[in-house]
Amino acid sequence: MEKTLNIKYVVVGKDYEIKENINLTLDIEKGLIANIGFSHRGFTEKPLNINAIAIPSPINAHIHSADFIFSGSGLKLSIEELVKPPHGLKHRLLRETASKDIAKSITYTLKYLKSTGVSAAADFREGGIKGVKLALKALRKVPFRHIILGRPVKGYGEKKVKDLLRLCHGIGLSSTLSFKPSFLNMLNKLAKEENKLLAAHVAETRKSFEKGDFEYTLKHYKPDFIVHGTHLGSKEFSVLAEKKIPIVLCPRANTFFGVGAPKIAEALKSNVIISLGTDNAGWILPNIWREVEYAFNIVRMQDRSVAEPKLFLKMITYNAAKTLKLENEGFIDEGMKANITFLKTSPNIVHSKNMLASIILRTDRRDVLELLIYSKPQIGKYLKW
Repeated sequence: MEKTLNIKYVVVGKDYEIKENINLTLDIEKGLIANIGFSHRGFTEKPLNINAIAIPSPINAHIHSADFIFSGSGLKLSIEELVKPPHGLKHRLLRETASKDIAKSITYTLKYLKSTGVSAAADFREGGIKGVKLALKALRKVPFRHIILGRPVKGYGEKKVKDLLRLCHGIGLSSTLSFKPSFLNMLNKLAKEENKLLAAHVAETRKSFEKGDFEYTLKHYKPDFIVHGTHLGSKEFSVLAEKKIPIVLCPRANTFFGVGAPKIAEALKSNVIISLGTDNAGWILPNIWREVEYAFNIVRMQDRSVAEPKLFLKMITYNAAKTLKLENEGFIDEGMKANITFLKTSPNIVHSKNMLASIILRTDRRDVLELLIYSKPQIGKYLKW
């Protein structure tokens, strides 16, 4: 079955070109975009007129979902006192909180993510196999593309790591410095065998960077992507670009936790693949629109000559998809997955000299009308089929 929508504005192609009054034909069964343009294919029904702005659905490339219900706690604590494993406040709360409440917290995060028009999120899920199972439990209540990156706990050997990998999409480490090279090599070997993702926090704090976590991670862990890189500079970004290792930046979290602001302008100049994440859901609202606006403003402060709106929309769409190895998505084109977010044609966006800039700087949760994942409406208040 196909469904054709005539949409007021569509952000089309890898160049994110805004076009008006476009027919978008979706293959509902395959979940793909079948045709774009003023089609002459012979519609089986009249195209549905949609007064909206269609954009490729954003992807939140780094969250911690379970701490959503801890919001407001420990506001005067340092990052080590707040979230460092195993004795930070967050980890004490996770141990003290009932499993059903942790699953509920993950559910709240997933619901919020969907309400912002996000079609997927990568979650560093603490707690080993048990922690992953809690995320899977939450998914039964809130269907979502939840990319779960599990975390080995103390005492895990090869068998336990294999069991962990079978349940999730890969491994997400707090820090590689906590593990011996032999263990990291084992993680790398097992993940590659299972075609699973490897990721880790790197250079989030100055202390971890000065301890050499960047070099240690690349040498022994060989990640598919790294997160934070708050204290990396042009030299390290060039290494990442050369090795084709993407980086996920979380500037709101970095400033909240007091560790500094990432050098986003330098990263852009190095041509490393950059995407964005919102990090800890308990302290940073998992709103990708706030994140991309904040990232843009930081770059304007660092070097406004590279503050190009298109690059920032790319961070939360195509770059994020590439980072998480999600194929055929990240922009709207024929044959791509129909993961599309519909925004209101609000004066905030359409009455603009630069609509693309307004999309990344002035959009918020209230502007999201509908989210399609594989062509299926997820919110259901605006589109139904």
